[in-house]
Amino acid sequence: MPLDPSSTRPAFCYSRLQANGEVIVVRYGKDGYYKTDAGKQSQEFVDTLNAELGISKPMADAMIICSMSNNWAKLDEICTSLTEKAQA
Repeated sequence: MPLDPSSTRPAFCYSRLQANGEVIVVRYGKDGYYKTDAGKQSQEFVDTLNAELGISKPMADAMIICSMSNNWAKLDEICTSLTEKAQA
């Protein structure tokens, strides 16, 4: 897993824009997202990329939430909550 040098959290994860299906990158601690050259892909494609990096779906989803809300301090809490919901 690509780690943020100051922690055990992923340095980045992949996601997909809901509006058009384009693959994007979310970077730990940064607001918003970065475009990629991957173009439009399925959610399965994005989930596979993250899985190959050792990033769980709840962690990727939590990173997306934090990047949009500028609330990185709650990353672990959000990830735990999403993991618990997925297991229920």
